[in-house]
Amino acid sequence: MEKKVHWETTIGQREIVVQRFLHEQKLVVPFTQSAEIDCRDYSILLERAIVDFGADVSFRQTVDKQT
Repeated sequence: MEKKVHWETTIGQREIVVQRFLHEQKLVVPFTQSAEIDCRDYSILLERAIVDFGADVSFRQTVDKQT
């Protein structure tokens, strides 16, 4: 069985076709397990960038309110 898996990165959306297998009545997707990603997920680098951007905006607003 094949399935498309996509996730967001700092350089845009990535999409690949992965193999899925049934093992002991469970669906197993080796690529997503080894790469530690899930479909419709964010890469670790993108998550860090989003958090940094959010922190910068929050701190800037705090400074603007104090002046």
